[in-house]
Amino acid sequence: YWKFFKKKILYGRYYETFSLFKSACQAFFTATDHYEAELRTLLTDNFQIIGST
Repeated sequence: YWKFFKKKILYGRYYETFSLFKSACQAFFTATDHYEAELRTLLTDNFQIIGST
């Protein structure tokens, strides 16, 4: 989730002030339903059970 956040908010972007950066972060977290399709492709159910020894 954080990797996706950094890709959308940080990579290749410059924020003139901290308040602009903060607003972009808040907008991302309040509108996560807009990214639902993209997030679904990143989340997988690939779990491995390691037996106890």
